[in-house]
Amino acid sequence: MKINKCLKNTFLIILLIGIFASGSNLFGMIFGNGSGCVYCSAPTESAGFNNAPCSNNLINLHIEEGAASFLSSYAIMLQVMSKMELINQQGFDNDEFKLTVNMARTKVREAIQSYKQIIELAESTPYNPDIVASLQNLDYISFKAGNNMNDSIFCDVQDYLQNGDVTGAYRWIYENLLTISRSLDTLSESLGSEAIPQAALFWDLNKKYNHTVLFGQYMAEVFYSLLESTQNGIC
Repeated sequence: MKINKCLKNTFLIILLIGIFASGSNLFGMIFGNGSGCVYCSAPTESAGFNNAPCSNNLINLHIEEGAASFLSSYAIMLQVMSKMELINQQGFDNDEFKLTVNMARTKVREAIQSYKQIIELAESTPYNPDIVASLQNLDYISFKAGNNMNDSIFCDVQDYLQNGDVTGAYRWIYENLLTISRSLDTLSESLGSEAIPQAALFWDLNKKYNHTVLFGQYMAEVFYSLLESTQNGIC
């Protein structure tokens, strides 16, 4: 099958997301990034913000990989939804739609595997108490207001970070990735019937993707605020 303009645009979006998700000297910037710095690599050390051994770059690496895969999956689904808007003008190619949805399924499964590794590492690595204290002392009300954040989603993030439970936030992301994966499976199965999928499937998926994207982004924004508030960063 020839790759049409829609799929070419999808590949371009994936490339751009990959660039943005890995565009920092320290860690990526979009989804959950920098949060691995709350973990000490050595159980007996609590050296504070500016001591490299007290950060866990391996966790940050897996976060970047998971973010790139997840955001790529969302980018692919946005292209699918874009094509849905033009069905009346361009018609419905079931095979093309199913191929593209399966690309999104593959990417979200990659993200799930990344978060499995993140959680395993986080559960076996102690927290840096200095960074946990900074998370607990952050003025979350002012931070939310100053960054124009969704109240409900930011409150979810705050519940984890203010309690120093970054691993719990990773579990939240992991469970939501599983939910998205199941919804993509349902969409793929509906395409097997040769019928045009119901709009409700796309509405539901878009809400799940968007909620998860903002949760991860708000985490990254919190950790970037800690980075900016310290002379040499937290990692």
